[in-house]
Amino acid sequence: MNSLEYIWLYRHNRDWLLNTNNKYKRPIPVVNNRVDWKSRDMEIVRALIRIIDKHSDDVSGPRLSMKWLVSQLDTGTSVEKYLYKLSLASIYLARYSESITDYQIRRITHVMIMTRPNILPRWQILRLSGLSDERMTQMTCEFLDSLLTNFWALRGQ
Repeated sequence: MNSLEYIWLYRHNRDWLLNTNNKYKRPIPVVNNRVDWKSRDMEIVRALIRIIDKHSDDVSGPRLSMKWLVSQLDTGTSVEKYLYKLSLASIYLARYSESITDYQIRRITHVMIMTRPNILPRWQILRLSGLSDERMTQMTCEFLDSLLTNFWALRGQ
């Protein structure tokens, strides 16, 4: 088929021409081996271990959420985008990222450590830890109540 025939078919019977061309089109296999995801996964997990080791003893630090941990990595945006290809990193993040309850308990613990040996009233502990009864999770509320109950029981003896 010469170019004039092609032009005429394209102008007058485009659907037939495109369907016919699609029948003879060969698929081009796409192989993308530019990134070794297994080694990148191991590197990211090592970096996450270093970050968590650095911040695990800091009771006054920020919440170690999945988003925060990924943002501390040098390649944070690509990790977030391709987390489905990084199986070890996603498992590690799911296991070691801090939940809201864990973070609230850590904040209360920090206040208790800072005010030791004095025990403060409940409202003051909440104020210093930046929490309120409305925002606290059920487990955090139970933790604080048991902490205060145990302290006053020991104090009474």
